[in-house]
Amino acid sequence: MFSNKNLSTLLSEQISAGDFPSAIYLVAKSGNAIFADALGHSVVDPYRIANKFDTVYDLASLTKPLVTGMLCARRIELGELTLDSSVSHYLPEFERTDKQMITVRELLTHTSGLPAWRP
Repeated sequence: MFSNKNLSTLLSEQISAGDFPSAIYLVAKSGNAIFADALGHSVVDPYRIANKFDTVYDLASLTKPLVTGMLCARRIELGELTLDSSVSHYLPEFERTDKQMITVRELLTHTSGLPAWRP
């Protein structure tokens, strides 16, 4: 069974290993916090700022996959989107010879063959 100490130790070890600079967690049961901690530093360069419970994280590039995944899951749940449908079914811009066979699943799993980046 995890305790506040065990969870904090686990996360602190990962911070020390350089896996991530900080972490904040809260575990609740029936709406009541049973343990929580703020670990590491929210800023490490050019100077260190200790992490606090009110630290606001910039999700940056995580926003796209997190929000896209959540929205797609909701549309699938509502029956408005299917993973193996052609993207062109939803976006007319994909109704082209080089893109009409690309599926929603391929876009979500980065296997569509589209370039990752263009200058």
